[in-house]
Amino acid sequence: MKKIVTVLLFASGLFTLPLQAADLRWSGFGSIVLGKTIDDEPLPGGTNSTYKPDAAAPNVDGAYYDNNWSMKPDTLFGIQVDIDLNDKLSLTSQLVSKGANDYDTEIEWLYAGYELSPKLVINFGKQRLPLYNYSDFQDVGFAYHWTRPPLEVYGEELSSYEGISTLYVDSFGDWDYDAQVYWGNSTTDGTPLGDVNLKDLFGAVLTFTNEELKYRVSAHRAEVWTDGDTGLATLVDEDSPSKAAFYSGGVFYDTGEWLVGSEVTYMDAGLIQADTDGGTFVSRKTWMVTAAYRFNDFLPHITFSEREIELAKDGTEAVLTPTLGAALAAIASEPLDGAKQISQTINLGVRWDFHPQAAIKLDYIRRADKSDDVIVDSAGKTLKIDVLSIGMDFIF
Repeated sequence: MKKIVTVLLFASGLFTLPLQAADLRWSGFGSIVLGKTIDDEPLPGGTNSTYKPDAAAPNVDGAYYDNNWSMKPDTLFGIQVDIDLNDKLSLTSQLVSKGANDYDTEIEWLYAGYELSPKLVINFGKQRLPLYNYSDFQDVGFAYHWTRPPLEVYGEELSSYEGISTLYVDSFGDWDYDAQVYWGNSTTDGTPLGDVNLKDLFGAVLTFTNEELKYRVSAHRAEVWTDGDTGLATLVDEDSPSKAAFYSGGVFYDTGEWLVGSEVTYMDAGLIQADTDGGTFVSRKTWMVTAAYRFNDFLPHITFSEREIELAKDGTEAVLTPTLGAALAAIASEPLDGAKQISQTINLGVRWDFHPQAAIKLDYIRRADKSDDVIVDSAGKTLKIDVLSIGMDFIF
């Protein structure tokens, strides 16, 4: 609580800036969520499967749901400050405290923007990595109908980068469109694989929208390596980074009554590569389809999603860290070439907009582990789990 108060005092202090020097706006958002696992799979060694709703959170106990009720994994509070200076210059900062990170306050965004023209803006600093349709407001639960976006798709352990981006906005006919290009570097500490580093991260995003339809495509490339002692495998390092590519596409249709959407992603990996006694993460494919219907202040919804990770292996022993779930899957002497780790999830939920700036959500997810036998026989169905959560999202 003390850390959250510190954020509020920081935001309040900004109002002491001279009004003639800056036009300052601040806003906030948050989620208070209570959840637990309902059906956790017994695993070899006497443990049970768990559920980590935020892949970018540190690999600590508070980031996971288990069979005890907990508020930490999905609860968060954020403040955003936007300052418009003279001569087309602006500053943006976003600070977020997450229960999954023991409520430590971190700067998610901190960048300066300059308006080169009414249609073109250049930004420099720490910014959100635009991998997905909901990337820019992934922490703002009030902006979408789920308690959290589907983890099968929104499950990368990377959320921000430090660098430069340009955004061009225009329209033709009934359509608006924007094109974003960016370059930078990124480091994410404390993942199950150690500290993940991205160098020369480059990407482009193109979005088309009208009153009811939205199309979005993106492509991203980077050199990737890890460091830190995870005790899992010898991974690629700074002297021999892997080259990774990530692609995504989505279409969303919203009439105000019906909401239907779909999003797919593909990662050409090589980014998680063990030594000659280990295995190689080859590719990751994900997709989700969602549908919702509004009546009065209620929005019931259903979502199907899937993630497929393909592995290859040289040698006689490998260690795999599932990106979904806390348990480590120890893969022994069986060949892994082409083996696939697959999770499939159904999310049933309802959103109640009981207030113009707040919504209550109830979500029940059922996830099945469809991984190949070579993985399941040794590790158990680490991804099989059901989770119930209820919470409130708000903005101000």
